[in-house]
Amino acid sequence: MKNRLSRRNFIKESAVLTGAATALPLLSALAVEPSALAEPPVAAPSAAQGPASAAVDLHTLDASSAPPPPQTGGFHMGTATAPGGRSITIDSRNLLRDGKPWLPLSGEFHYSRCPATEWRDELLKIKAGGVSIVSTYVFWIHHEEVEGVWDWTGQRNLREFLERCRQVDLNVLVRIGPWSHGEVRNGGFPDWLQKKGDAGEFELRRDNPGYLGYVQALYEQIAQQMKALLWKDGGPVIGIQLENEYSGPVQHLLTLKKMARAAGMDLPLYTCTGWGRRDAVPYGEILPLAGAYAEGFWDRSLAAMPGGYAGDMRFSGARGSSAAAMGALGAGAASAGAAPTATEAYPFLTCELGAGMMSSYHRRIFSYPEDAESMALVKLGSGANLLGFYMYHGGVNPEGRLSDLNETQATGYWNDLPVKNYDFQAPIGAFGEERAHYHWLRQIGLFLQDFGPGLSGMTARVPILRGALNWAVRSNGSSGYIYVSNYQRLSPQPQRENTQFQVNFSDGDLTLPANPVAIPGDCRFFWPLNLDLGGVKLIYATAQPICNLDDRNTRYTVFKQTAGIPAEFVFDASTARLLESAGEVARQNGRVHVGNLQPGLGAAIRLEGKDGREHILLLLDEATALTLWKGQWQGRQRLFLTHADLLLDGAFLRLLVKGSEAPSIAVLPAPQTLTDSGVKVPAKDDGLFRRFSPQLKPAAVLRASVEQLQPAGPARTVPIAPSIPSRKQGVAMQPENADFQQAAVWRVQLPPGVDPDRKLLLRVRYSGDVLRAYLGDRLIDDDFYNGRPFELGLHRFGPAAYRNGIELKILPLREDAPVYMTDRSGLRFSADRTALALDGVDVVETREVRLAAAL
Repeated sequence: MKNRLSRRNFIKESAVLTGAATALPLLSALAVEPSALAEPPVAAPSAAQGPASAAVDLHTLDASSAPPPPQTGGFHMGTATAPGGRSITIDSRNLLRDGKPWLPLSGEFHYSRCPATEWRDELLKIKAGGVSIVSTYVFWIHHEEVEGVWDWTGQRNLREFLERCRQVDLNVLVRIGPWSHGEVRNGGFPDWLQKKGDAGEFELRRDNPGYLGYVQALYEQIAQQMKALLWKDGGPVIGIQLENEYSGPVQHLLTLKKMARAAGMDLPLYTCTGWGRRDAVPYGEILPLAGAYAEGFWDRSLAAMPGGYAGDMRFSGARGSSAAAMGALGAGAASAGAAPTATEAYPFLTCELGAGMMSSYHRRIFSYPEDAESMALVKLGSGANLLGFYMYHGGVNPEGRLSDLNETQATGYWNDLPVKNYDFQAPIGAFGEERAHYHWLRQIGLFLQDFGPGLSGMTARVPILRGALNWAVRSNGSSGYIYVSNYQRLSPQPQRENTQFQVNFSDGDLTLPANPVAIPGDCRFFWPLNLDLGGVKLIYATAQPICNLDDRNTRYTVFKQTAGIPAEFVFDASTARLLESAGEVARQNGRVHVGNLQPGLGAAIRLEGKDGREHILLLLDEATALTLWKGQWQGRQRLFLTHADLLLDGAFLRLLVKGSEAPSIAVLPAPQTLTDSGVKVPAKDDGLFRRFSPQLKPAAVLRASVEQLQPAGPARTVPIAPSIPSRKQGVAMQPENADFQQAAVWRVQLPPGVDPDRKLLLRVRYSGDVLRAYLGDRLIDDDFYNGRPFELGLHRFGPAAYRNGIELKILPLREDAPVYMTDRSGLRFSADRTALALDGVDVVETREVRLAAAL
């Protein structure tokens, strides 16, 4: 193959180039021409380049074969076409929207775990995160807790939730059960139904008339909630999930599908979770969706990372441990000709990639933001064509009429979960807090919206010989992406010295970077190879693409610098003319190499395509990239840079500002003027952007008073649940209500006269076993200590919370308690070998600025 170098010659050649002032392709004696408009070049960080004398760690992979055409027939879904002709279909590799590949981001958000008054803003946050599909459970017990008495009101109003999704232009996948799990009491079954099953009246989750009669009533209720909101009606609902984590006879899934369709749920997609089955589903009847988590709360072990979690953080040709039962999904022919294997017969779609993790009582998982981003990149690099995150938005269990609604061992289930808390350490917390991984995952969501159609046709290529570096390529034979995740949960990874990649494509080898680099420990990224930027061929870049923007005759493409690695871009000179660059330029053999680029808000590179169109590449550093947003506003797609949380809400740019932060927002393309309550907002140019800085009056800092009302009594002895067939090994059991008589008690009180319209959140820095928060006698939230502060959105509980304060009850944790805790560093055990402390309560205020374009 052309340009192929032996390892020996490659090391020799790279040693010559390493001493150059800039990182160049595998060429010698190149002329370097700094851009006329650039500042004097700044040398790339030397720490990122391997020493000239060191042997190159060359990672090679053959990605030259084109994937076979996807199979298109044999799928038995519902009506695919909406009014106006838009369609959602599938083939053996892709979801298809209007006949074109569609690689969306999906995020789980449970409507019944969030007040209806908050749905719209939370959905706007989800959409701003690059999510296209909202997935949500219908928990049967939330709607028919009393037999025959249905409740679809308030935060249980599925129809209203779907209307809100339609209003903000989000698609919905409804997980209709009848058994759902979701860490709800009885897996979502009402007590009265569970009791009928326990008494032997009929077997639950099986085909029998007694059980199916109740399921039919549920499905008819759900169908009524969805009426006129299905895709075929022009509505947001594009699919349903049948059952969950099902391991029984497969005929039951087919029965449920038939019943759902008979009830009126005629949809483009019928799905199920793709793990746990024993026998084969007839081909094409139900789409299997996979899942994987960085670590789980459900394991019986009290050790860190038991089982195969580490494997799910490595690139793989398989579909992950959670999809191990793929072979049970039927391998019938998808079209005339040879039958595909079971894995090839279905697109690789996921619904439960852990974007966080709950703490059960016996396993207190501390979820790190890096877990979520690494999982996303690993599954994307392993070939996933739908990234579905669970949970994307946390929640709080609603009030039950007859009982609490959480999963417990006392009801025969596997784990003890908090009574109210289902925050899940999600990208968006239970009270709307946007966390670090929300911003990281937003970059992936924006990427998929713009580059997903091209990526979806690329299949995964994983090195056969697995070395220390965790990497893979997705390729269509002539172009692709390199994926690297030098991260492993709870196992810090070293810097990988003198690293270089060589990828074989159908038209020759591609070696990058020009000089070997050191990949920092815990670094995660992907780089494009032979990427078409709308007519301009980018041969490679050592920077991660985020999104593009077409505005009039200019295409902007935004990249993120990979921390610690010099950014270089190499173009096919026959496809574009370089106009200017902020880096150093070399030309040879039909290539234009731009190196020594520094990130900023100006144009890193300007090119002119063969069609005369201008192409501008922006290079952001990692910190700035986390402030990047994109969306449609005032009739144009725009880029935004702001540290505030941003909601694109009709005519308004809504900035949600935390604490005393001074708000500003940079916009590209910028409106002439922005106003705040009719007042013109000061603005100035900031690179290619125009930055607007509204004047927000300083808010008085609020400090809550904290008064201890009662010291803790003796720490309880933690009981172990008995082993029973449904869960086998029992584990440590959470405290009962009576145990909190021995809790330490504090009252947290705001200053008198605080306006209840101020949006306030309490951040409780504590350590101990279990915390409960009360408003009067009412339990409003709780927490199993895992090292993370407990957060409580006061705004949700009305004027009484501001006026009367909140009572916190905290139980001490015994040093010998049979619980696993990822991070025990915050525990300070006293002489009696118990830990309990309330270190402080912070009041965090969110203020809103509404900006409008001047007419």
